[in-house]
Amino acid sequence: MMIGRNEPCHCGSGKKYKKCCAGKDPAIATATAVKETGFGRFISLKMQLRMKLDLFLDRVHPRIPFNSIRKAFFKEMKAPLPADMKDTVFQYYLHFYHRFDNHKRAVEWLLDEEGTKLDVNEHSLLKQWCELVPRLLECVEHVDKGVMVQDKLTGEMFLMGRDPNMHYIHPWSVTFGMIEEFEGAYYLNGIMLWTAPGAAVVMYDELSNIHTDCLYEHYPRLLSLFLKEADKPPIPVVPHQEDIYELTYTVTNWDAVKSRFRQSSKWSLVDGEYVLLSDEIIYRDSLLKSSVEMNEILAKAVIKGNQLVFHSPILKEADTFKKKMEKLGLKLVNEKVIKQKHNVTIKYTGLDFVFYFNEIVPDYAMLFAQKKLLQETENEIFALGAALKDLPPAKAVLYLKQIEHLSSKDMKRLHPEEDVTEDFNTVRKELNLPLSPFVTGGAKRKTSLLHKGTVKKKKANGDAPFFLEHFSEFFDLKTRGKTKATANKYQHSLELIGMCLLEIGAKSWDDVGLYEWGKIMLFQYFVIENNEPSVHQVTHFLSALMQFVTYQDEKLDYHFSPLLKKLVKEHKHDVLDAVKLRSIINPAPHDYITQAYIQNLKGIEGVFAFEKVLSKSVKLVELSTGSPYNVSLPAPILRENIVHPGMVMEGQIVQTSKTVHKFSFANRIFPPGALPFLAGE
Repeated sequence: MMIGRNEPCHCGSGKKYKKCCAGKDPAIATATAVKETGFGRFISLKMQLRMKLDLFLDRVHPRIPFNSIRKAFFKEMKAPLPADMKDTVFQYYLHFYHRFDNHKRAVEWLLDEEGTKLDVNEHSLLKQWCELVPRLLECVEHVDKGVMVQDKLTGEMFLMGRDPNMHYIHPWSVTFGMIEEFEGAYYLNGIMLWTAPGAAVVMYDELSNIHTDCLYEHYPRLLSLFLKEADKPPIPVVPHQEDIYELTYTVTNWDAVKSRFRQSSKWSLVDGEYVLLSDEIIYRDSLLKSSVEMNEILAKAVIKGNQLVFHSPILKEADTFKKKMEKLGLKLVNEKVIKQKHNVTIKYTGLDFVFYFNEIVPDYAMLFAQKKLLQETENEIFALGAALKDLPPAKAVLYLKQIEHLSSKDMKRLHPEEDVTEDFNTVRKELNLPLSPFVTGGAKRKTSLLHKGTVKKKKANGDAPFFLEHFSEFFDLKTRGKTKATANKYQHSLELIGMCLLEIGAKSWDDVGLYEWGKIMLFQYFVIENNEPSVHQVTHFLSALMQFVTYQDEKLDYHFSPLLKKLVKEHKHDVLDAVKLRSIINPAPHDYITQAYIQNLKGIEGVFAFEKVLSKSVKLVELSTGSPYNVSLPAPILRENIVHPGMVMEGQIVQTSKTVHKFSFANRIFPPGALPFLAGE
């Protein structure tokens, strides 16, 4: 039963409860917030019994030297406690751990002297409290009803229920305390403090040398040790000093400088700054519908008034830049090395990253991609593959637990609404270590990095791509004085056009005619842009394509632009409908297509031509087998009227009845007119 707000306060002050301890007692505050469910009544029962423990100790107070007990407790507690926690922790110690002169703990003393005065529920709970022992517990799995924890000393497993008063428990978290059973689940009794898995090692070594019956007497020292371990960083912090090389030039001829950057195959304009990018790195994750492309920024050149300021942590890049600026006749007015000191767990070279991804890729994919890169590079202090393969398995597992614990904290801090995890099972498989049950996707989760050159990267023979000079001039013409957003749109469109030109095998502008521009618009774009573009992005791409061809006509005295404009006008709606259709067929952005999802569907994968559109379905023909299929059209597709004969889908359909199938997912959908190009491939 709950204490009434107008009843005398249980602390013995003589005041009404609402004027005294209401809102101050964390246990009572928790209980009042919990609805009168079974668990709520359980909390109320605990509060009531704790109050009776306090009243009992007050009655026998003359025989108890409280001040000396308190002084001895905090003397042995080496780790500092927040002021607002001291009374709570000491009271908990007094109830469950301290042995009085009669060699009994408060819970045992109350049961012996006044157990018969308690009601059945109170007596049962007090008896359970007397049997509780301190445990070192590790969270080993998240389950529907709570979390599974393992006693590190005994190996016992317990299901810990969802306690409304407890925060999210991160993978491999460790706590030290007692647990009590209620309706088949267990709950912490006492201080709810969870810390990183490394604390388990130190605590295990200490607890292994103490007999279970003696754990109560050593509680202040053990709690102090646990709190000290909780304050330590999960992974050892390494002092690191990074040198940033800064060069400052006075510029009088900006056209010559900008032209040099545009003509370079290595420098790009990103958010108004010239940046030197590493080769393109592609992060692939079976959890995501699309990949993430990224480049490490190796150097930056920023325009400040009449000065050009260069920054890089790489001495070689600074020396190379200096030589190139000398050839341009720029005056070096300042050169210095900026010393940056950090306490880090991971060291890597580079200033920042540039990410390219479609809106269907969630923001946290950038975090996963960057961490994957840092884990696999060779120039870091803590590289998973290199660091773990030489360690004993037990230490390797501990390191992985530490990093997974930290990663979970990062996710909850940066993306609290997301319930996904970084992949730690790929590296576990490589090292033949037990898989983590916390990894989203489980054993089927796969992540990888593919290092490849960017469009701007020089070819092996040292020649830049034939289109680079015209692209640079066109980009400068269209973005001069415009916003960063406009510049980014043109940059993205030109990169796609460049990749398409390379894919169709063009060696010079002589190899590019109306056929090639049509192929890029109707086919090659959909092959390259596999990130499920939006209608807005495709519209901008078509606009940039027409503008560039018009620019090319004027520059090279070609006459393709009128014909291309006619082609775009004829097929634009078909192209946009193909984009819309794919967005409807595929799951929403956060319903990720995983390998498990695909395998569970057990559908028919292939390349399907849209042969005939009926009132509520479409007849498809699988091109490799010639097999016909009748596929139903869901309401959103019927409303949009976006299915046309001649479309081609690379994807999967699933049978729903004997004669009818439905769309499962689409990797690509090509507009009508793409089939001849597809056949040529």
